[in-house]
Amino acid sequence: QGEHHKKITFQQEYDKFIERYGFDIVKH
Repeated sequence: QGEHHKKITFQQEYDKFIERYGFDIVKH
């Protein structure tokens, strides 16, 4: 259960990261 919550948090943080830096890093 805790692991799942951590995964969701990571996804949210990742989304924030993408919003800030854009998808250029993903293409890299």
